[in-house]
Amino acid sequence: MEAIKKKLAILKEEKEAAVEKAEDAERQKKEAQSRAEAAEQEVQNLTRKLKLLETDLEQSEDKAQDSDKKLRVAEGQVEELQREKRQLENQIGILETDLEQAELNYDKVKRELETTISELQEM
Repeated sequence: MEAIKKKLAILKEEKEAAVEKAEDAERQKKEAQSRAEAAEQEVQNLTRKLKLLETDLEQSEDKAQDSDKKLRVAEGQVEELQREKRQLENQIGILETDLEQAELNYDKVKRELETTISELQEM
């Protein structure tokens, strides 16, 4: 009978060790599931952030393209305005030369007229 009691005690200890081992395994499983759920949540958060960043990037790229187009248009307008400015400066130069010549001609004609008037008055 003593052998049976020892055997029962050994079996009880083995059972308690097995139950403790099972409980420890269950606790580790729950901790692992909790970490997995937290990791999954983090992945979802990061995925949302990534999508937002991708959307922001696309919008920024679109804005950059629009700005680049506007810049090219503005540069074209600046070039056209610079050409027009050079043309106007050339025209101003020509008009200034014409004005100087007209003033010289006016002075010459005025002197001739004064001479002619003076000669006519002497007659």
